[in-house]
Amino acid sequence: MSRTKYWLSVLGMILIGGLILALIQESYGDNAQYVVGRWLGLGIAAIIWAIASFRLRDAGRKEYWSFLVIVPVVNLFAIIAIGLLPSRSANLEAESFGNPF
Repeated sequence: MSRTKYWLSVLGMILIGGLILALIQESYGDNAQYVVGRWLGLGIAAIIWAIASFRLRDAGRKEYWSFLVIVPVVNLFAIIAIGLLPSRSANLEAESFGNPF
């Protein structure tokens, strides 16, 4: 998964979740938003965790690093760091020229 697809997927999940919560709050009030928001948050976290696993595999890293996405406070930094990793093809091109140091 390329960086662009990763960022669009994460942004899409955040926007869809926010839209659903806004619609629920408007229709049913704050209490329903609280109950549904927990389940919706868990679902979005699971999807972002899967997206992070795909992105890490594309970057040539081990997928177990994706567990950082579900750790509170660390998850924001993990999502940003995973999104900034170069793809495996970029890593292979850099290795083909050799290490300059």
